[in-house]
Amino acid sequence: MTTTVTNFEVRRIDNAAQADLLASFAPLHYRAGTPATFAQVLGAFDATTNHPRCVGVLCVSRPTLNGPWRARAWPDLFAADAPRSPRELARTLNFYVRTISRVIVHPSFRGVGVASQLVRTYLDFPLTPLTESLSAMGRISPLFQRSGMREVVCPPSRRDRRLLLALHTRQLRPLEFVSLNAATLALRADPSLAHEVLTWTRASRSTRGREPDAGNQDAIAKLLVLASAGLVARPLVFVTP
Repeated sequence: MTTTVTNFEVRRIDNAAQADLLASFAPLHYRAGTPATFAQVLGAFDATTNHPRCVGVLCVSRPTLNGPWRARAWPDLFAADAPRSPRELARTLNFYVRTISRVIVHPSFRGVGVASQLVRTYLDFPLTPLTESLSAMGRISPLFQRSGMREVVCPPSRRDRRLLLALHTRQLRPLEFVSLNAATLALRADPSLAHEVLTWTRASRSTRGREPDAGNQDAIAKLLVLASAGLVARPLVFVTP
């Protein structure tokens, strides 16, 4: 059942309350856990009662250092061939860019504009001149386009390109491995595929800590499912201006 909300307000959440509020909404999001950093958190509160409760949150984080879409989104700042040290890149990123890392609305209040109001409120008073967001649901929900952001084509990462090539040379497709059983059978049929999966896992900070022993076929099969799901449904990137 969906509750129609015509009266809610967006507030900035105090730093001390940000982590607890995000943690309370985290189970409602398709990505597990909370973002690594919180630059700002906004909350949408139902104002139709005497004791308004938070019905949606938006989290803004500092950007990740590596973002292959930025050279296409803002070529003047992030040209792909520009010589720049990691420190210089980090300094430029932190000055110009923030990332909308989460937009989560309680199921009872979805479809009534809460998410759009959260995004628009932030974009009216952003922390930095440029804003970006990666959305795995971007093909289904036009939230960011409706809020005035534009889509940028995101090229596959180096590790994704390598894994795609490894699958292609074996005449395999990522879509085959959304099933754990299929991933397990493929690893048994071609043990060398495990090396490619572990290489993919080690190539990013987001998955490096999940790397299992080379003999743990069950864990490697789960990583193959994770990697394949990302290849099949790559997130869309939205930026301003």
